[in-house]
Amino acid sequence: MIVKKITSTDCKRLRHLVLWPHIPYEKDCIIDIDEQEDAIHLGAVLDGQIISICSLFKTTNPVLALPGDHYRLRAMATHPDFRGKSAGQSK
Repeated sequence: MIVKKITSTDCKRLRHLVLWPHIPYEKDCIIDIDEQEDAIHLGAVLDGQIISICSLFKTTNPVLALPGDHYRLRAMATHPDFRGKSAGQSK
């Protein structure tokens, strides 16, 4: 399994399956800031199939007041067939 940068379009299938099955169409499983220049979309890929995704968006938080860039996790999903196999694990 590898983790690589993917597009927001690559995220739609798992967002629809796991996070938003109530949305009628996969194509509508978007976040309003998906195409923001500093958005980061990552996918865990196994045998050519994206099995887990996450979308991160640059943000500011005056409460934290920490130096450097900060990113907010807005959507993370793992295909049900691959849960428990460490696809979403940080190493």
